Amino acid sequence: MNPSTPDPQRPGRLLAGRYELRVPVASGGMAQVWAATDHILTRQVAIKILHPHLASDQTFVSRFRREAVAAARLGHPSIVSIYDTISEPGVEAIVMELIEGTTLRKLLDEQGVLPPASVVTIGTQVAAALHAAHRGGVVHRDVKPANVLMCSDQRVMVTDFGIAKAGEHTDLTREGTLLGTAKYLSPEQVEGAPVDARSDVYSLGVMLYECLTGRPPFDGDSDAAIALARLQRTPVSPGRIRPGVPRDLDVAIMRALARSADARWQTAADFGAALSAIDLNRADDTLVLLEDDLAAEIEEQGEPSFVESERAWMVPTLAVLLIAAGLGVMGVLFARTDAGQNLFDGVKEAVGVEPGSTESAGVVEPVLTGDEPAPESPTVASAVPFDPFDTGGNSTDEHADRAGDAIDSDPETAWTTQIYTSPEFGGLKDGLGLIVELAEPSTFSGITIESPSVGWSASIHAINGELPTDVSAWGPVLAQDTGLHDQIQFSLETPTTATAVLIWITHLGQSLDEQPDGYRVSISDVSLS
Repeated sequence: MNPSTPDPQRPGRLLAGRYELRVPVASGGMAQVWAATDHILTRQVAIKILHPHLASDQTFVSRFRREAVAAARLGHPSIVSIYDTISEPGVEAIVMELIEGTTLRKLLDEQGVLPPASVVTIGTQVAAALHAAHRGGVVHRDVKPANVLMCSDQRVMVTDFGIAKAGEHTDLTREGTLLGTAKYLSPEQVEGAPVDARSDVYSLGVMLYECLTGRPPFDGDSDAAIALARLQRTPVSPGRIRPGVPRDLDVAIMRALARSADARWQTAADFGAALSAIDLNRADDTLVLLEDDLAAEIEEQGEPSFVESERAWMVPTLAVLLIAAGLGVMGVLFARTDAGQNLFDGVKEAVGVEPGSTESAGVVEPVLTGDEPAPESPTVASAVPFDPFDTGGNSTDEHADRAGDAIDSDPETAWTTQIYTSPEFGGLKDGLGLIVELAEPSTFSGITIESPSVGWSASIHAINGELPTDVSAWGPVLAQDTGLHDQIQFSLETPTTATAVLIWITHLGQSLDEQPDGYRVSISDVSLS
């Protein structure tokens, strides 16, 4: 900065002849925010002052002012009001409503996760603010916890509407960050494609996911890796990470996180309506909330296993099995005593077996084999449709938002293909599939599929590495069958180690009862062994 230009970021500095800077309250990649006093209207305001390198970029400044004016036209109880703009030597700034409270970012940093009821409240109010902005022609483009304010009067407010658009063609990567925090960017933002209201819906979904689980849906070694991950994978649903998340909330957020914009909630109002309709008191719609310390322990260990997610019915069963096992061990120990051995020898003599012999005539002696834990089944992390014949490459018509229903261990929910006019996919393609990704490279020898559909055909393939985009790259057929229905067991001739498994559907089977000329396949559960 030129030495003759006064430093604008100084307490007591008077801007535009009326705004006196008091204390800095926040700082980001584009600007620093100060609390200030408006001496003309005698009120407290917030002033967002652009960093010097941006204030000297006239192209950026022009866009910044234009977007600030557009945002100033928005009026909604959950949108921070913009009062004025400032342009003077060395200073480009906007004057905003000063909110007493904290940011959602700070709240998450302090608490880690929020109760589902709080997540619903926050999501509903933010969605309402976004919808009001979208109706006014403004897309936020940078929805994240740092831009959500938690007011002291319990209101939730959103700030920085449209401001991110000003930097779309500006080099804001000098500190290794992408425009819009990488964790919250929509797939179309990552690809540099045009964005609309559905991009904000995606970012809101990411934010609510983090509120529920304490972590964003994607992580990586760099901002670029985090951003690109959402182009390749469907995240694990919040309910599989944190027991206690209501199913309707889990489904609403996963739909917002669909990679294809067409598969998401089409408006923020739709998303908000789904959130507000969630009944948080339905006993059959949620698992028992864990205590904070136990929830934190599970979060450190990763997503819950099948046993953890189904503990409600498994605990009594396991108790019976443990009692039986205990009795069995007692029997073994008794057999190794002199009295026990004499008893067994007497039984052998009665059935015609020489005492002391290791043979048994229908009598099986228990044998201690030591601590030999049974091998664990591979852990399924996520699922995503696979349609290499979709020219868009996003499986937009194959219900990507419902893929998680195929791995949630709930037989009442299912992923389904699109409806076709013939069992051969209406002549549009040779097949389509469902990719089941594993939490880590695992060896399996069988796969079990639950399906209400009748008469369909499929083959099983696997890959240990990056997901191929061509079905031929998935390698040889490991197993295949036709006429599939109900519980389907595929057994592999040789155990296979993989990071992902492809269920490749080659025939859609019988037509739908409710639609005789319609064909599709539904998969309600997938497990590996």
